[in-house]
Amino acid sequence: MKQRVHGVVDLFGARKPSWAALRYESNPIESMAVFRVRTRTVNSFRDPYALDGYKLQAVLYGYSGIPLERYEAPLPRLAPGDEAKVSVQWKEKEPVRVVFDVQRPTGFSAFTKSWTP
Repeated sequence: MKQRVHGVVDLFGARKPSWAALRYESNPIESMAVFRVRTRTVNSFRDPYALDGYKLQAVLYGYSGIPLERYEAPLPRLAPGDEAKVSVQWKEKEPVRVVFDVQRPTGFSAFTKSWTP
């Protein structure tokens, strides 16, 4: 059995340190503030492209890390440098943590941000 040592995960699927760097470099999201997503202005050596078909998922966690509520909304088509604002209404009044995740049309995560009130 030949082993390959290159790549961003090891033989057991655990992420190597380069995994985070590759994710950052290949993701189209520049930043995310609570309820605001800003797309990355693409470098001149790359072809700029718009985000189309992306969606925002949010999970609200209570005490003991239990997920209490989930929210999902499609993001509008965004050109490089554009911003989108998404309002989320929760039933839970005292969240412990909220995890926001921008997902690609393929279902893979493009950007994740955790928010603690």
